[in-house]
Amino acid sequence: MGKKNNQISLKKAIKWTERWREKCPNNCKAFSIPVQDMVAVLKEIGVIQEAGNTGLYVIDEKTPNGVRTYMAIDPALEGEPGGGEKIILVGTEPQIDFDQKKVVQRDIINGKLDNKGPFVDPKNSLLGEDEIDTGIYDFSQPCPNFCDFESPLANGHI
Repeated sequence: MGKKNNQISLKKAIKWTERWREKCPNNCKAFSIPVQDMVAVLKEIGVIQEAGNTGLYVIDEKTPNGVRTYMAIDPALEGEPGGGEKIILVGTEPQIDFDQKKVVQRDIINGKLDNKGPFVDPKNSLLGEDEIDTGIYDFSQPCPNFCDFESPLANGHI
């Protein structure tokens, strides 16, 4: 059976994750991503679209948009297991960069590419007046503490 999309073999995944644990023994080992956050990112970039008022969704697998991850540290959690490490995801949209003479996936922040354009009024935000609806998602369930030590990707054993 052929590989689908960017799938890799279990053997390669174990090799790569073992290498991470060797090179970065004090760093997080993995992140658990809540499906609700992933769905929100996919909705933002148009991969998942509501089909009217049916409660159903349509998936557009051909969208040129993507998702970018950033590694981050929450200083308030640096002393905790996992060192406060975070993974932050943002939706992206392809744009031609004439200076670089190539297509670049630009971050979608506050509903605008690279946060450029009109300011999003916090009063209209889904998050309330204290925060704006940024389109930046914090996947803050690092391993440790949210680990699956039985997984071969965590322990290196098949």
